[in-house]
Amino acid sequence: MSKYNIIQYSEYLKGIINEIQKPEACYGKQGLILFYLYKYKIYSLQEDYDYYNVLIEDCINELIENNDFIGIVEFLYLSLLYKEEFQAEYDLSEIIEEFEKIAYSYMLGCFQRNDLDGYAGAGYPMNYFLLKPNKNEDLIKLFRSFIKKNIINNDKISYIKLNDDTKAFDLGITHGLSFIIKLYVDFFNRGDLNEDDLVILNRFINYIKENYKAFVVKDQACNIVYGCLGILYCLLMYRSAFQDAQTDIIISDILQYLSENRQNIWSLNNNTLMYGNSGIILFYNIISDKIAPEFYKDVVFWNANIDKVLNDNLTMESYSLAEGKIGLFITYMSQMINDYRFMNLFFINKI
Repeated sequence: MSKYNIIQYSEYLKGIINEIQKPEACYGKQGLILFYLYKYKIYSLQEDYDYYNVLIEDCINELIENNDFIGIVEFLYLSLLYKEEFQAEYDLSEIIEEFEKIAYSYMLGCFQRNDLDGYAGAGYPMNYFLLKPNKNEDLIKLFRSFIKKNIINNDKISYIKLNDDTKAFDLGITHGLSFIIKLYVDFFNRGDLNEDDLVILNRFINYIKENYKAFVVKDQACNIVYGCLGILYCLLMYRSAFQDAQTDIIISDILQYLSENRQNIWSLNNNTLMYGNSGIILFYNIISDKIAPEFYKDVVFWNANIDKVLNDNLTMESYSLAEGKIGLFITYMSQMINDYRFMNLFFINKI
């Protein structure tokens, strides 16, 4: 992929800016902020620096006007993850404080509605507040008490419904059990889990262990939102905190499945970041130093296909980070500079 291709797409984005209605990250203008920020980091063009700062201001104004909860939480993520870049021209402390109040209020409402979903429910802002360096003890206690109150037990397993409408429990990381395990490991690493919490965490892990095979073999589940990649990530996080031989075996089993089926997965021809090959490329780069050497060939395989991914002629949502071509370019540019901070939007970060 040449500099010309990136510049060409950059001009295309400027031409369709008025068509982009949402001030969100995954499906709106905040994705453009990331695009021009990464382009600036690579090519140091003043026009890109100026443009992403204009987009930051535009997004703030639109978020205030629309009161878009998802967009507000996504902006909080990005303003935290890219604090130096976002606040180079603006002091955002007051607007961040206001947005945090909105996110916190919405999250409390989600708890009252028993909605723990990792995107549209309480899970998404919860993860943001945990990324912040200062602990919110009351929030952590609230989340843990919610889990204890809503846990569903039977003879062998414990799990929790994400919301009142959940039909089949999901194991993935954006809408399923894996993100809860991720948060519990975060709690443990902060020294905020007691013995009862550890029992719950281990029963969640056991539920994953007993049910992962049926989920992993779904081709459509090989992405960063649903299925095996989220399961694999939460297991790698768990292993980073606890020594567990059975977890090591399951991690190897999932990696082996992905290795043996990589050509089939690739041939599904979904190149989007959220649901397809771009996300897999990013995922392998993020976990590359946490997997056994025999699986590094898979990192090489996916990286070798990045140019083919970028040649995908996406037409639907062509500007979006999640399902459009902007996500493909950000995949490529983030790999160039080894900067994957935005993947925290999907609960994934360096372990």
